[in-house]
Amino acid sequence: SAKEVWAVGKDKAAWHFDGTVWTAQDVSPTDGPSLDGAELSSVAVAGGEVWLGATLGNGTGAVLHGKDKAWTVLPTDQGVAALWASADGKTVALAGGQSTNKPFLALVEGGVVKSQDAKLAGGYLTSIGGLSANQIWAAGTGGSLRAFDGKQWSYETIQHLPGTPIDKQFKATETLWGVAVTAGDERAVLAVDKIYRWGQQPQ
Repeated sequence: SAKEVWAVGKDKAAWHFDGTVWTAQDVSPTDGPSLDGAELSSVAVAGGEVWLGATLGNGTGAVLHGKDKAWTVLPTDQGVAALWASADGKTVALAGGQSTNKPFLALVEGGVVKSQDAKLAGGYLTSIGGLSANQIWAAGTGGSLRAFDGKQWSYETIQHLPGTPIDKQFKATETLWGVAVTAGDERAVLAVDKIYRWGQQPQ
């Protein structure tokens, strides 16, 4: 909402906007590692709770979970470049791996980070988005696009819109930097200089 806006960055920097003013936030965990110097890369707000994705200096990562101004840490094997949370906050999906150049996908279930099979031999994932616990998409290097149906991840194919110019068509060698999905099931991924759309298109 307009009163629940966050911005994050290097050295564990986190700012919150309440609709009127920005204020710096102390996201140090109540217990566990201090995460000093961690680079925060992504934010999701759902169910009255806040989730932050982080990459640590040693190539590993973490998810910071904030509730009632208290923060806890969930360690991850690799850095978290992006995360997404369902509206009720019960499903949180993570994507990353840039710090090690190894694809990283995970779900947070019951307060535990559970790694997923990204079905990728190399590269990394840059973004993730979804509509529900069984409709999630992740994108990354090498034109990687994966879809989750609530049980497993699979390859996602982009169907070109009729009349799409050749230079605007999806290329499997491109790095995809963002993925977005609307309630009307219109989906889009962002490449360096263009946006690819697939799924239900607006009339």
